[in-house]
Amino acid sequence: MSAAQAQGTLKPQLRRYLSPALLVLDEVGYLPTDQRGADLLFQVISQRYERGSIVLTSNKAFKQWPATFNGEAHHHRGRP
Repeated sequence: MSAAQAQGTLKPQLRRYLSPALLVLDEVGYLPTDQRGADLLFQVISQRYERGSIVLTSNKAFKQWPATFNGEAHHHRGRP
């Protein structure tokens, strides 16, 4: 998604992630994520709210998630 944003094709790329009834995000945190990547992931999750289900898998403990997303905590309760 970062590459799509840099190329000016982010909107069509986002539509690919918003359209399925179920979006599976596997191994979140396996590769390091910079701030821009974390922001784009949050954008997908927040835009899918009430549109479709998300399954997110990670081998990281929840307390390790701030380090996974560029060292900043992105805590939201309820609606993002």
